[in-house]
Amino acid sequence: GMKVTADIYAVLITQTLDALATMIVLPTIPFYALSLGANAFTISLLGSAYNLSQMVCSPALGALSDRVGRKTVMVVGLMGQALCNGAMSYSESVAALLAVRVAVGMALSTGPVEMAYIMDSVHSESDLSHVLALQRFMTSAGALLGLSLVARALDEVPFGLLCRGLVCVNILNLVIGISCWKDVAPKDLAQSGSSAPASPSSVAVPSAKEEQLGFVDSIRAIFTNNTTALLLLVSWLYTLGYGIGDGPEIVFLKEHFAFGKNEVCYFFMATNLSSLVFATVVPHIIASIGAQAACKLGCLGAAACMLALILLSGVGWVPYACGVLEVGLFGSLIGLGYMHLVRKSCPESSMGTMLGLQSAINGFAGTIGPPTGGALYDWNALLPYV
Repeated sequence: GMKVTADIYAVLITQTLDALATMIVLPTIPFYALSLGANAFTISLLGSAYNLSQMVCSPALGALSDRVGRKTVMVVGLMGQALCNGAMSYSESVAALLAVRVAVGMALSTGPVEMAYIMDSVHSESDLSHVLALQRFMTSAGALLGLSLVARALDEVPFGLLCRGLVCVNILNLVIGISCWKDVAPKDLAQSGSSAPASPSSVAVPSAKEEQLGFVDSIRAIFTNNTTALLLLVSWLYTLGYGIGDGPEIVFLKEHFAFGKNEVCYFFMATNLSSLVFATVVPHIIASIGAQAACKLGCLGAAACMLALILLSGVGWVPYACGVLEVGLFGSLIGLGYMHLVRKSCPESSMGTMLGLQSAINGFAGTIGPPTGGALYDWNALLPYV
């Protein structure tokens, strides 16, 4: 059976609670900003500022966790989230809301550290597959529940009260984290990293007796290693391509498949539910064919879905089928398979830095991808999907 310790379940529970609470507050932010006098441009800045702060902070917090331990960074991050969400409940101007969203983005940059914690603690490849699939299942379920709750609360509950509810969830997560997470000392990370079998694809890191790599040295070691640099490049290209297609997606579905508001809602519900369904299947596929083959299959499958959207324009069921397969099956194959490849190629003592860098470059790709896709769509409706 799966050998997963209580501290890993504690991480998954806190991530699920955070996804639920965040999805209750997030959809209300644009409406609250409008009530403060924001326009379309300033509302778009709220998302950009959040993404930019995460791009800057994720590598730094990942590298810091390699030096001081994962738990310390994760706990401080939760404290920061509680303070920022509390401040957001008292934001009474667009400028104040914008400043708080920057701070929230910084505090929420601990996602890569949480992933590094999981990968440090789960040693079996089979167990890692199941934990990552369970993580996807639980956070998707939390987000879906949050979205269903906010649909009822949007007009009834004041924005400030929702934010203070999010603070309560942050405090609950803080109690869970302090009580259940284990604190792995940096020297233990270095030992586990240096005790791994030497291989050409491993990033060179110091032994436990050597000085810990500095932030800049850690980044340089990852970028100068062919395997880890290639993994980061592939992740950036995939995220960029996904963003280019995602940018004009709603317009494409409206013009080529006659989607209205109801169809769009059904589409997003179907794609989110597909992640729950395929979360139980994907680990077995990866165990059977291997992580690299799973990534290749996922990329080919996603490309086939895009091709189907182009060739079968106007066929009503095609977007739903393609969305379910692309997000639930092929997206899960790529996401979980990629993490297995990172696990094999990067030692634990640099894992936080590696995942922080991946988060940063994916954030950059996610920022420039959608507007690029929109511009290409205005030129030719099929270009973003080719």
